[in-house]
Amino acid sequence: MKTSQMLVALVILTITSTSTVAWEPAPEFPDTGQARSFAAGLNVDGTLFVIGGFPLGTDGDKDTPVHFLLPGDSSWSVGPFAEGRVVRQGAGVDSLGRIIVFGGVDGVDPGGDPGASYVYDPIEGQAQAVADRSAAAPEDNFAWATDSTNRIYSLGGGPGADANQSQPNSAYAERYDGATDMWTPIAPLPFPIADATAVYDDRGHILVFGGYDEFAGTRLASVFQYDIATDTWSTVTDLPVALTGHRAVLGADERIYVLGGETGPVGSGSTTNAVYVLHLETGTWSTGPSMLTPRRHFATVRDDSDYIYAMGGENDSTGTHLVEKLYTPPCPTVTVDPESVDVWEGTIVGFYVEATGGLPLNYQWRKDGVDLIDGPTGSGSEIIGATTMNLTIDNPGSSDAGMYDVVVSNVCGSTVSSVAELTIRIPPEIPTHWQAVSIHPGWAQMSSRAMGIGGGRIGGDAVTPTILPDGRTFDLAHPVVWDTNTLVGIDATPPGSIGGGINDVEGDLLGGWFWHTWNCPSGGQTWTCAWQSAGFWTAPSLNFAEASHSSGAEYDYIYATDGERLVGTLVYEYQMGNYDSKAHLWTAENNGISLHFTGATDTTATAIDGEHQYGWYRTASSSTHAIMWSGTSSSGVDLHPTGYGTSVISGAGDGQAVGTADSNAGLWVKTAGAFINLNPQGATSSAAVATHGGLQAGNVAGRAALWAGTPASYVDLGAFVPSGFTSSYAEDFEVAMNGTITVVGYGYNPQAGRNEALVWRSIGVPGDCDGDGDVDLDDHADFIACLSGPSGGMNAGCTCFDFNLDGDTDLRDFADFQMAFTGN
Repeated sequence: MKTSQMLVALVILTITSTSTVAWEPAPEFPDTGQARSFAAGLNVDGTLFVIGGFPLGTDGDKDTPVHFLLPGDSSWSVGPFAEGRVVRQGAGVDSLGRIIVFGGVDGVDPGGDPGASYVYDPIEGQAQAVADRSAAAPEDNFAWATDSTNRIYSLGGGPGADANQSQPNSAYAERYDGATDMWTPIAPLPFPIADATAVYDDRGHILVFGGYDEFAGTRLASVFQYDIATDTWSTVTDLPVALTGHRAVLGADERIYVLGGETGPVGSGSTTNAVYVLHLETGTWSTGPSMLTPRRHFATVRDDSDYIYAMGGENDSTGTHLVEKLYTPPCPTVTVDPESVDVWEGTIVGFYVEATGGLPLNYQWRKDGVDLIDGPTGSGSEIIGATTMNLTIDNPGSSDAGMYDVVVSNVCGSTVSSVAELTIRIPPEIPTHWQAVSIHPGWAQMSSRAMGIGGGRIGGDAVTPTILPDGRTFDLAHPVVWDTNTLVGIDATPPGSIGGGINDVEGDLLGGWFWHTWNCPSGGQTWTCAWQSAGFWTAPSLNFAEASHSSGAEYDYIYATDGERLVGTLVYEYQMGNYDSKAHLWTAENNGISLHFTGATDTTATAIDGEHQYGWYRTASSSTHAIMWSGTSSSGVDLHPTGYGTSVISGAGDGQAVGTADSNAGLWVKTAGAFINLNPQGATSSAAVATHGGLQAGNVAGRAALWAGTPASYVDLGAFVPSGFTSSYAEDFEVAMNGTITVVGYGYNPQAGRNEALVWRSIGVPGDCDGDGDVDLDDHADFIACLSGPSGGMNAGCTCFDFNLDGDTDLRDFADFQMAFTGN
């Protein structure tokens, strides 16, 4: 993500004036009272190393000190000695992961032998030799750095403050490649320098700061930039002050910190604790938090926790063995962007972002580029969490549609997420006028139910006496398919079976179960035995197929389909009379995939919406909880709403899921991970079982019901059931292109002593077939025309007058029309 220029400017000012980021003491070196200077600092797989330098020991050439600090340790450990008496070495980790030490001079006799180039082993100390730098490379006062491919650079150097016309400082530069064990010259620096510092900027450049000029006549404030790709040098903005003996480190905030050093006239300078920060985005400088201790010629490194360490060093008196550290918070990076969503009006929607970076991270959500504020919006919705990772919009409406993003910031800077679009979907208004009829099949002697609707078909079951092949008669459920126009129910029992049931319909797929029969000999004769087995029908010919399933199940069945895949449950008898259930998914190829997961005692899949499956689970230690899967057993996400004892999901569609929590109908909104209690005020119980197009169906206290996402939207369909029915339950519904809503379910008819399948159809204002809002003489004329038309009441335009839903407009509808016409 790119940071805007305005935000960069604000960040620079923040760094300049902040008091919340400051240096803090860190574990000091154990050689108390002795200056730990001219050492090289490295981070090797999280362990900090300080190699070489002063103080020298008293054991000849075997006592150049090395200290290391393990992650989380509170004190430094002493490592094997480096090369004896050598100070001012360079060091880096090469492409082979080895610590390479090179250059330097004798710390006792500056005219003695120069330092060797070798591998330092954390266990053995000075190990095998590696190639030496060329003779042109100065032994002392050179700057060093390591690039992103672990090539090590030696830059400039020379006598430093002692340079003169006969012994000038150098512009020579070269780099080491561990893979080839070779030092190779690179383009020389623009000017000779010594006692400078260098660092890789993580953007393809080595930067060299300050130092002495060729003849040590002055300290430099210059900054040279080496482009690794082109082998060229350029200059960038000078340091705020001229420095030598300073150090530079790239912070986790993508800024370069230039620390301490000596400033002032050559020969009469003073050691500083100042910190200058180069902002790479803008090429500008600001003042950072001053170190606790002034120091020069010290070791520096950044650890894996994003702290910069300043370790030891000289000063204007005896030097220091103290160590301090500064936290450099990484700039924010968005790792999970908010996703575009569409949501049904009046429900709830949420956006979510994940980001990494130095804490604390600040969040500011925006709509169409304007900051959002928690609270009512003035258009009926409410904003929640405008300055958190999770933005929620309660009761969203059309005015909330737009483009949303979030600015994530910290003391380092800010970044902006990608833009996510919110689309508001408007559910149809629930009509207030309905016609309801029983569609109980004439051939069924016991109860019937309509359980699903789709593709012009209604699926369900009806119980009727059934003669088995062995001659016995049982009252068994049979699968029933009704045509939505004729409402005539046919028995869809598969060949060879003795019954079954259809639980859901979507498109041309009808899912349910059938009785799987086999011959079972007993008592000297053969009987018909059966077990409940999952199966599905394919329209329009209603071809039947048994669903693939794992062997050993006592019985299984399909609960729901999305027209391509099916979900259901396999039930196993693990002990005589004791069962457990395992959720199952069937793909378009009729491949079975178990959704049951380790730790669950029971799982059931009852709904499917796109790539997600829904249902419930329970464990030995938990009650029944609603759950969502995404095609695998390991993908389950607990959707149990807070504050409820039990919850189940029974239906899903169009980004919503419905079910029950503690006898309350509930709506789960995937785009917000939220639960909405749909139980109407004052109702003792309710349940929701199906959702499509932003509407939900179920029942309230045994009366069929519809909702539009809120408890206040509840419409009592039980008020429209045929006379005499004492209860009703809506199981599924379908919204036609013309807005007509057809609901299917069942109700109890005490006169017949059975449940009977029911169909509800919305009719707007009964008899208002021209749609002008009232039943008038124009509607009366249309009704008469339908009665006397050449094709009778079967014309499409006449179905509005089919009050009894028998598929025809005739004199049997006249009384109902007269009541609508007269208003009585």
